[in-house]
Amino acid sequence: MNRPVPPIVARAHTAGQEGQASRLATKRILMAVIIAWAALAALLMFTDLKISQTLADRNSPMGLFIEHYGDIPGLVIILFAGLVMIAQLSGRRGWALGALRVILFLLSVFIVFYMAVELARPFFAFSALLRRRWVVFSLEIAAVVGLCLRLAWGRAQRFAAKHPSFAALTLRFAFFAYLVFVHGLKGIWGRVRFCDLAKGGANFTPYYQPRGFTGGLSFPSGHTVMAWMLLPLLILVWRRRLPLKVLVLAVLIAWALLVAYARVLVGAHYASDVLFSTGAALVCFLILIRRQGASPAREGAAI
Repeated sequence: MNRPVPPIVARAHTAGQEGQASRLATKRILMAVIIAWAALAALLMFTDLKISQTLADRNSPMGLFIEHYGDIPGLVIILFAGLVMIAQLSGRRGWALGALRVILFLLSVFIVFYMAVELARPFFAFSALLRRRWVVFSLEIAAVVGLCLRLAWGRAQRFAAKHPSFAALTLRFAFFAYLVFVHGLKGIWGRVRFCDLAKGGANFTPYYQPRGFTGGLSFPSGHTVMAWMLLPLLILVWRRRLPLKVLVLAVLIAWALLVAYARVLVGAHYASDVLFSTGAALVCFLILIRRQGASPAREGAAI
């Protein structure tokens, strides 16, 4: 005689099956991304400079807009993830956790300060402003920082309880994809931007030839990685209805591709720069999902 399976056991079994299916799907997507990345990289070995010569327009309004503001959405996500992580660590003791809270808070202050400066830059002559009113300006920025952090704190506390893996996933994603990959390679690669090339492109180098510390900062593209920093938002909608899920995914991909295109359009990067930034961001995100166990399906179950 078969005994009925307790509900809790049935739910655990179902969750295990969903987790296994999610990991398998993530692995397949990861392999597809790597194959597409390698194929496009091979193609760009012969077409990289030609693409920039065809597209580049240093005065493009869209390109300049993305140059000034394209990293703001990604910074907002990192800022909110930092506040959520601080909320999750509240009440937990230990010097290491205390130091982490301080670091996250200082990071949050820096991000808000940076965004305030960037958003206000078109309306002020900042060099003259800082010379004449640096004390007043600093106090104004401090007020903006405090207000933004205060408004976001209450929502971050509620969000931390509802989506426990979002903050850790986002901050790790930002650390490895942006800090380690982008800033770890920019200086040592030394690739000259297309807009800074000598006449005739005499100092152009392909993406697979690092030049060392020359001052060139073309490879890879930080704006492109920052545009993909919105990917963790997927875990918030993965269990919602299909139209919403497809809409969010389409918007995230469209935004990242728009930023990548705009960086090539304005001459700040080559197609290979944004390709490697896109590939690195996607691979990093997929690996983190598999290792952390914060799959979209699992996190979405908490919604």
